[in-house]
This record gives sequence, C-alpha cells and structure tokens, in this order.
Amino acid sequence: MNTISRAQVLDKVKQWAAGAITAADMHLWATDLLLEEDLDYLDWECDHKFSVTREVLDELEMLDMNLVCSEDAPIFIEFLNAPTDGFEPAYIAFIGKLQAIDQEARKIKLKDVMPYAKHCT
Repeated sequence: MNTISRAQVLDKVKQWAAGAITAADMHLWATDLLLEEDLDYLDWECDHKFSVTREVLDELEMLDMNLVCSEDAPIFIEFLNAPTDGFEPAYIAFIGKLQAIDQEARKIKLKDVMPYAKHCT
C-alpha cells in the first residue's frame, strides 16, 4: 500500500507556489495519485472519515475546473498546516476561502492558460 503525508503534499504545493512546477504538472500529479487504488493517507481523523491530505488532493485534481491557481497556494498551505485534530474548523475555513475566489475574474485571467482554458468559456 502506498501512503502519502501532508508533508509530501505541502512540498508539492510550495513548488507550485514558487513556480517550479506548472498548474498542468500539479493537476497531473494529483490526478495520478488519486487514481492509485491502494493509496492511503497518514492523517486520517475520526476513524478514517477525514483527511486534510485527501481533501487537498481532491481540490488539486479539480484545479482546472475550479480555476484554482498558484496564487491560491497559501490557502492550501494553511489547511495543510492545520492541527491534526482540527479538521472541521480548518476545512470550513479552507472551503470558504476557495469559494471566495472571483470566478469571473479568473475566467478572464486564465482563458488562454492550460489546463484552465476549456473551463473559461
């Protein structure tokens, strides 16, 4: 069984924030991980009900549709640094910040950028 930790995802998000990898690279990485049938997360809470790592990977896998870009990395970093027993309040803050992103402005900004372009019409 393969496992992934918050630290591994945090490292990748920091690379993305620094411009070392592209949004397409981040999207592909998250997608490939989520396709692994035996992937497990080291930060499960409440008897395997909640995982910050899993939620972050889910959002990164949908970054093209949700128009999430590297400037949003601090939102992901904050969530990944949440206390291991504090999933619920951290998740509410995470989702709230993602939902506050101005989607119309992002559509204009990302209309010619892959992997976002097809979702900016």
